[in-house]
Formats: sequence, structure tokens, C-alpha cells
Amino acid sequence: MLKRIEKVRDALIHMVFSRKWSFYHVEDETKAQSIKNLIVENKWWNKIAYFLDFTEPIWCMLRTIDKDEHMLHKVYTMWKDMVEQIQHI
Repeated sequence: MLKRIEKVRDALIHMVFSRKWSFYHVEDETKAQSIKNLIVENKWWNKIAYFLDFTEPIWCMLRTIDKDEHMLHKVYTMWKDMVEQIQHI
């Protein structure tokens, strides 16, 4: 889900600055303003990027070993490589 949010970042920023965004203010202005602040600040996007960078090696390892074949002998090596990749983030 976060990958998708990161992919549509520009569209989200455009959305919160459009005239239609004021329509969402009618329902809950505090929540709408909070969402707008999150979307436009780089700190939030940096956290998303860090999270995705951190979890990518984990997901890659899980995808690789999730097969219908014997993979136990590869898990230790893959785990070691994954930890090294995470430490470089």
C-alpha cells in the first residue's frame, strides 16, 4: 500500500492544492488539514521511503524462499545477505 502511495505522490500533492479539495473540508476540516499537511511535508515522504527501503530486502528474501521446492539450505545465506543490506540503509 505504501508503494502505491509513493507512486501517486505527485497526484496527491496536486489533489490537496486543487479547488475540489475544499469539498473535503466540509466533512471534517481538521482531518482534511491534517492530511494536507502530511502530504505536502517532505518528512513524511522520507519516512515512507525509509520504510520501503528497509523492508525491501525482507520482502525479496521472502519472495525468493516462498516456493514449492527445498529452500532451507539457502535461508541462512539469504538471511545474512538481507541483514547486511538492511545495515547499509
